[in-house]
Amino acid sequence: MILGILVASASFIPWLQSGRPGQAAIVRLENEVVATLSLKNEVEYSVWGPLGETVVQVKDGKVRVLSDPGPQQLCVRQGWISRAGDMLVCLPNRVMVHIPGAPVFDGVVK
Repeated sequence: MILGILVASASFIPWLQSGRPGQAAIVRLENEVVATLSLKNEVEYSVWGPLGETVVQVKDGKVRVLSDPGPQQLCVRQGWISRAGDMLVCLPNRVMVHIPGAPVFDGVVK
């Protein structure tokens, strides 16, 4: 019985930690909005920052950084985002992708 309750409780953790599904992604270059992309349409959008081209891809209601000239490729490795409040940041090239809206929780305290 207790094991069943623990398993059922654990299955809700990903749902509690994620925000609501996003509708659009806002692309910024040096804190200036350069594009608002609907998550309903498949598109690739290029942003030219100080280091070169960053390519943002929207597909299946999600968005990711497909390519970036940054040396460590950290924003590319962040993968797909799709929930309100999610963000991708490419610091060397000064590009940010944000899905507007408030996440369900804005922090977790342990």
